[in-house]
Amino acid sequence: MRPAGQNCRHLIDPVARNIQAYYPTPTNHTSVGRFVPGTLLNGIATTNYYYSISSRSPFTKYFGRLDYDLSPTNRLTVSNTQRDNPAVGIGIFACPVGCSSSDVDSNNAQISDVLNISPTKINEARLGYTDELDFFSASATGKGYPAKIGLQFSKADIFPTINISGQNCCTGLSPGTTSISKEFVSDPSDVFTIIDGRHVLHFGGEFLFYRDDRTAWGNINGSTLSYTGVYTQSTVGDSSTGVGYADFLLGQTQSWNAAVQPEYGARLKSPQMFIQDDVKLKPNLTVNVGLLYQIQDGWHKPAAGSSPMDMGVPDGWGSGPRFCHLSWPPFPGRGGSESGSGNGRRSRSWPLSILSRAEQPRRRSCFRAT
Repeated sequence: MRPAGQNCRHLIDPVARNIQAYYPTPTNHTSVGRFVPGTLLNGIATTNYYYSISSRSPFTKYFGRLDYDLSPTNRLTVSNTQRDNPAVGIGIFACPVGCSSSDVDSNNAQISDVLNISPTKINEARLGYTDELDFFSASATGKGYPAKIGLQFSKADIFPTINISGQNCCTGLSPGTTSISKEFVSDPSDVFTIIDGRHVLHFGGEFLFYRDDRTAWGNINGSTLSYTGVYTQSTVGDSSTGVGYADFLLGQTQSWNAAVQPEYGARLKSPQMFIQDDVKLKPNLTVNVGLLYQIQDGWHKPAAGSSPMDMGVPDGWGSGPRFCHLSWPPFPGRGGSESGSGNGRRSRSWPLSILSRAEQPRRRSCFRAT
């Protein structure tokens, strides 16, 4: 407690005073907010600022397809889907503090060539491509804020993140989020089909190429400072006292962290081959059997010759039934229902965040009307 009439402004930390200037005041705030009476708690007005923010996030899609007959028995098909979702994020504080911009762009494209070699032989070659590009940028980057507020231990030219808690106070400050994610998948494949009496045979394979270049979410953290009211507690450990906002004004930081993380990349390849046979045993009984062989080399660094980032998990390769399906219409030629069941096994790569591989069995069953 200060003696009556004594001014304690000289105790306010100069960096805290400069940061405090970015908070809205009754006479200086953005048009999205307004002050309300609020509730007085421990001498601090709380829930006293109301705001309503609108944002722009248009989503645009483009579709295109081309079918072209190279000959009466050879058709070329090209299709493409393009999506774009730019957005601007506005906070309760005056931009650029707390504001950000983003752009999420993705593309799916394929080109396929279907060749009817004969009435019983068909070949389909296909090249698929998918990408997603995500860019998130904090508006308060590169504006010289650490120097403006006198913060000497910021590790990047970006506004600091201020977290204030303890005794229901207060809304923190942040610069917005920075992140980059660029994902690409290429998928060349070929399937050859032969019809021979009661058998419909399919042979084929594909080669998946994965490329992932990204940063961690919020990879530019110049400085994060937290104030929890520990310094102004009446006694150590008395959480019923202590005001985080008072700690902030006095410059008594409870914790600090910073990180500037670069972009990193990973690659993965997955070739696979299969053979499949649809056997019509009876007019009302068809059996589908197949075998799939799949290899996954695990996520690798882009550099040539680098080791897989598998964290000790064995390579994901092996073979198993592509699927085994039984189809039986009880009343052939009369419509109604068709029963079916199946079982399949395949391997898939775990997310890059785990950097490992595993095989997981999958079972499926189906019922379809005909």
